[in-house]
Amino acid sequence: MSKYYTPQTNVSVDEAMIHFYGHSRDTFKMLNKPINEGYKAFCLADRGYIFDFRMASRSEPTPGVEDINNLSSTSSTVFSLAMSLLYKYKVFTIYMDNFFCNIPLFLKLRKFGIGACGTARQNSSGFPEELRVGKTLTGNQKLDYHFLTGTKVGATVGNGGVLAILWMDNAPVTMLTTVHNIHGSKSHVTTDRKRPRDTSSNAAGVRQLYGPNEFVKPLSIPTCIDDYNQFMGGIDIADQYRSYYTTQLITRHNWLPIFFWLLDTALLNSFIIYREFFNSRVKDSCPFSHKEFNIEVA
Repeated sequence: MSKYYTPQTNVSVDEAMIHFYGHSRDTFKMLNKPINEGYKAFCLADRGYIFDFRMASRSEPTPGVEDINNLSSTSSTVFSLAMSLLYKYKVFTIYMDNFFCNIPLFLKLRKFGIGACGTARQNSSGFPEELRVGKTLTGNQKLDYHFLTGTKVGATVGNGGVLAILWMDNAPVTMLTTVHNIHGSKSHVTTDRKRPRDTSSNAAGVRQLYGPNEFVKPLSIPTCIDDYNQFMGGIDIADQYRSYYTTQLITRHNWLPIFFWLLDTALLNSFIIYREFFNSRVKDSCPFSHKEFNIEVA
């Protein structure tokens, strides 16, 4: 997959679930996912193109992933995926959600010249105590809407470390990044924001900011938040495309769902390369839609 496609500078890492309800010691149950049971693949994607992946197992170590000191098995998997991005002529930033983000992983990626950004759990490894909401910072007081603060972690000579951020949106948002700042001319962008519900934790401040009849308003938000919203969904795009025209059939063989997922992924990746080939010459000049492309292949 990585042989025929060079991703753009902003990519994402996330989980992809492969539907299977049969008996297997390698499957997972994830109740909050659209596909809540089946095989799991950790994927590196760019706007729907699955650039690389590692199959996970509930009972065995992830194939092709070496254990790394100070990193969990999940973080080692992300690092393994990131190593497929080592191009001499390009710098990459990986976006990931709070399941993957932690400071040791971000510091490791930074040593190899790969940027990282994502939401973070307050109890993740190395997250600053002073940014944990409900403890040192806030006490019994509520934070103002769009309150922003941050602190550097792990900074050394020649290494800028990781910036840990706390931003108050409808609820507290905690992030880690090695490619953004919260001060300076490029630290914020203006974008249209929908009015939060009146039941949000900052309902009083929201009413003053939006007024009685405004439901959408241009507001300044941190650039790291805006970039995360733009670039995090690469795997979700791939899942959405595959769901339209999947090849998967009902089967009793536990290996066939993985085969169908690989076939769907190869078809989707082929379509994206085909579309990029035409659009690189003239924008929106691809002669086939996704459906028409699959019909032609069939």
